[in-house]
Amino acid sequence: MELMAGGLVARAISQGLDAYSLVISDGCENGTAVIRKNELMQAAKVLGLKGVRLCGMKDGRIPHNIDMVRMVEDYIDEVSPAMVITHTDHDTHQDHKNVCNITLSAARVKSSIVLLGETPSSYMSENLVYCDISDTLDIKCKALAKYKSQIKDGPINIKEVKTLAAYRGSRVRIKYAEAFVNWRMLL
Repeated sequence: MELMAGGLVARAISQGLDAYSLVISDGCENGTAVIRKNELMQAAKVLGLKGVRLCGMKDGRIPHNIDMVRMVEDYIDEVSPAMVITHTDHDTHQDHKNVCNITLSAARVKSSIVLLGETPSSYMSENLVYCDISDTLDIKCKALAKYKSQIKDGPINIKEVKTLAAYRGSRVRIKYAEAFVNWRMLL
């Protein structure tokens, strides 16, 4: 979540909104589940999340089925978000694609705004909306820095995160931005 929307989440929290995270996988394939849980809880504190729910599914084994959809639906019903952010289906990682599809199924009648965010394994280019994170990129990077195991041996490269934010910002003439696919937006 921090990679694709940490800046937007920090911005929303700084404006007095509540933010929650639902983490489907346990991170066991790229580190250990215990280390990954500790890292994500530290990152959640940096961002100021009101709640984090861990589902504990094994990496690489997340199915898109009715049980998973109902689990996400139940969480959406519980926290009643104004906006739902999930992975994009334009991603080369099977778990990211499945989480996207699960979330879209669960949010089909639940939220007026649904955004699909990018990670290093995404390939997004169309229907993008941008969030100015010029004032919150540092918070995003501090949250990401809590994932020490993912920086050393995994996919998180803070320099690349800043470069992508600068690139996305340049597309809309601001310093830093995050980009999302606009799946649904009711104004």
